[in-house]
Amino acid sequence: MNFLLKKVRAADFVILIFLLVLSIFLVKKSFLKKYGKVKVNANGTEYEYSLSQDGIYKVKGALGITVIEIKNKKVRILDSACPNKTCVNQDFANPIVCLPNKVIIQLEIESENSSPGDFDVVSQ
Repeated sequence: MNFLLKKVRAADFVILIFLLVLSIFLVKKSFLKKYGKVKVNANGTEYEYSLSQDGIYKVKGALGITVIEIKNKKVRILDSACPNKTCVNQDFANPIVCLPNKVIIQLEIESENSSPGDFDVVSQ
C-alpha cells in the first residue's frame, strides 16, 4: 500500500510540473510582441501600412478619397466618398469593405515567432 501511495504522489508531481510548464508557455506566448500590417486595395491599387505606426492615411478609390485611421493596432475608415457611408459606420473592424468606392482593407497580425505563412487575423 505504501508503494502505491508513493507512486501516485510521484505521478501527481509529474502532472503538476507538466501543467506548470504548459501554463508558463501559454502565458509567455500570449504576451509575445506582435506586429502586423494593414493591406488596402483601393480601386485596383494596393497599399500596405504598418500596424505598429498610428496614423491617418488617404487612398484614392473609384469615387474619390477614403481616409483610413490606424490606431492602437486597429484600423477603421474615418471618411469616404461613397454615398451611404456604411464603411465609416463599421468603426474598427476587419475586413472593412467599401463597395461603391472599391476599397477593401484587411488587417494581418503575426507574432514574433510565427512562420511566414502563419497569420492571425484580428478585429477589435
